[in-house]
Amino acid sequence: MSSQTDFKWQMSTDGPETYERYIVTTWMIDQTHDLINAGGIGPHKRVLDVACGTGIVGRTGTDLVGPDGRLVCVDLNRGMLRVATRCAAEEGVTDIRWCQGDISRMPFSSGDFDTVICQQGLQFFPEKVSSLKEMRRVLSPEGTLVINVLGSSGKKPARGCHMRYICRVSG
Repeated sequence: MSSQTDFKWQMSTDGPETYERYIVTTWMIDQTHDLINAGGIGPHKRVLDVACGTGIVGRTGTDLVGPDGRLVCVDLNRGMLRVATRCAAEEGVTDIRWCQGDISRMPFSSGDFDTVICQQGLQFFPEKVSSLKEMRRVLSPEGTLVINVLGSSGKKPARGCHMRYICRVSG
């Protein structure tokens, strides 16, 4: 019998691979469908997935925008994008544009997108206000911004205040 000091954790994958294997398949996929519906993703839509991680929103939504739409996924983490592109290739998804970059300074024109989605990313941004302003900048005037963060409104009494602040800051 080994002692407690002999026990060592062994991980056979890197962080982004582990994220895809366990987090995405366990609970992100269910939220993804809700976000896509909330964003009104459909034919001809120009969609940006911010902090895309391993690209589950893009991989799920690409068929919905069709050949006349556009789906762009951006993330700061190269490892997440590596896994995203591999997963997309394995699924036969070829029409997503993958971009590595800082969310608070995106290389897109103002009003470039009909829908901007951020699934479980905002809470990790060091510059939340500038990131929200940037998401608003690239969104068309009549566009839809969909943000999903951890927590329930019932347990967060300040949620209403935060949502009013997000709306005020983002325009």
